[in-house]
Amino acid sequence: MFGFLVGIACLVVFVKLVKGEELPRWRNWADRGDTWLRKRRWVLRWLFERLDTTPGQERVIDVAARDLTEKASALRGSMGTLREGVAQALRGDTFDGDALSAAFDAKQSELEALKTSLRENAQKVHEALDPEQRRQLADLLEFGTRRSRRARRGSRREKRHHQESDREGGVFDL
Repeated sequence: MFGFLVGIACLVVFVKLVKGEELPRWRNWADRGDTWLRKRRWVLRWLFERLDTTPGQERVIDVAARDLTEKASALRGSMGTLREGVAQALRGDTFDGDALSAAFDAKQSELEALKTSLRENAQKVHEALDPEQRRQLADLLEFGTRRSRRARRGSRREKRHHQESDREGGVFDL
């Protein structure tokens, strides 16, 4: 029976080759080019579960993350021109400060757009989350996800931060 199935599969491939049809390509998911998109979705899903967000809050955070990603990738994509400007400033017999300033001035507008977008999106996310979710998100941004051994034990700064927040009236107040 197995030989019969292999024979049929070989016959189908042979007929497709004779007709000139293209055979399906077996590609790895990493070759699809949307690796960052899948990783972003996974990170956001993890964040949503960690913060215990509602669907409305998830939409606000997703739109904010997408907007910031677009602005940051535009800035990152044009960093080659900044590198070229620094190289031009260093290339001559004397240092060309004007070329360096021109290279940075060109980047300043893109950086301002990213800064404005970050301010607007952070305000929207702040308004969408409740105080406990804001505290958890702020702790994640400040201290990270605790992946390293030192972070699991807790850094001195993190311990001091939590001690101060407990004194001010934190989680343990009744």
